[in-house]
Amino acid sequence: MVFQIQRIFIDTDSHLVSRCGEDIKLTRTEWTLLCYLIDNKGKVCTRSEVLDAVWGQRFQYDTGTIDVHLNALRRKLGFSKNYPIEAIRGVGLILHADADSGSAAEPVQMRQNLEWAKLFTSLLPNNLKTCNLRDIIVDVTSGFTDEIEKLSLKCGMKLDPYVNEIITDEDTLKAIFSSVLTLLIRHIKEGGSLLISSRLNITDFLITLQADGFCPDFNVPEIIAAQRFAALLWMPMQMTNSSGQMKVELRIPLKRL
Repeated sequence: MVFQIQRIFIDTDSHLVSRCGEDIKLTRTEWTLLCYLIDNKGKVCTRSEVLDAVWGQRFQYDTGTIDVHLNALRRKLGFSKNYPIEAIRGVGLILHADADSGSAAEPVQMRQNLEWAKLFTSLLPNNLKTCNLRDIIVDVTSGFTDEIEKLSLKCGMKLDPYVNEIITDEDTLKAIFSSVLTLLIRHIKEGGSLLISSRLNITDFLITLQADGFCPDFNVPEIIAAQRFAALLWMPMQMTNSSGQMKVELRIPLKRL
């Protein structure tokens, strides 16, 4: 069975864990702990239950070994301290039920339609507010630190100094950037460059994400989702391959009706 949690794919049959096509090496104990939490997704597992299931009779009481292995697992998978795996003080561990976990064999279109419907119903006028574009980009890019370091990428950001505050839905714009970066990093050349730049036009603000590499097909779930999200924010997107570079352009209108 193949499961997905955020950008991590776990194949329980072949004992493989990967992120963006790259294998992640787990120790036997880390693997057993991860599988146990997946099997008990949404349930709080006491520390004694975790010890019995993962370590057996080797430990009669918790000596801190659970926290040591949990922290190592979080670090390798790129998870934050409290999500999607949370250690509840004095109780135990839980892999949250709302984590992006499920059989990867489920139809991709079904998941897209659910996300589309959820976003459509939530994106009301009250969601639009003044946001700092630079902070949004920095926040999203920081989630790809491990991939950037592993590929030895040269990264840069050059935004038009005259436009920093924009009116948008912050969470939706973050989802767009995250989807685009996921695809670009998957196809970027090792040691290549990733540049986020912008240009102020008369009617809009053009943001360009450019990376060294070639994407054989932009018609993939990440970009389809990003295009749909962008359509809700009235932000046209365009993707191209040219001269050994992948480029995604996003136009943010300067005025809204």
